[in-house]
Amino acid sequence: MKKIMLLKSTTEHLPPKLAQRLLRMFVRKDICEEILGDLDEKFCSMLKKKSLFRTRLNYWYQVCHYIRHFAIGQSWSIN
Repeated sequence: MKKIMLLKSTTEHLPPKLAQRLLRMFVRKDICEEILGDLDEKFCSMLKKKSLFRTRLNYWYQVCHYIRHFAIGQSWSIN
């Protein structure tokens, strides 16, 4: 029982997987890993100061910001 609780608590404190997958879909592979590394660092440091909910919300905000930036950048380069 203790192992299950330990496993659950460590997986709860990870960045949202869906947000990471979305970022991988929209951002080039060569820079995506660098962005994810920066986001993960910020996630860990923010989690020490803020709640898990606020930290995950901020992670989603940052991912949406990057996706918007790259989606707009790609549409401008096509025109």
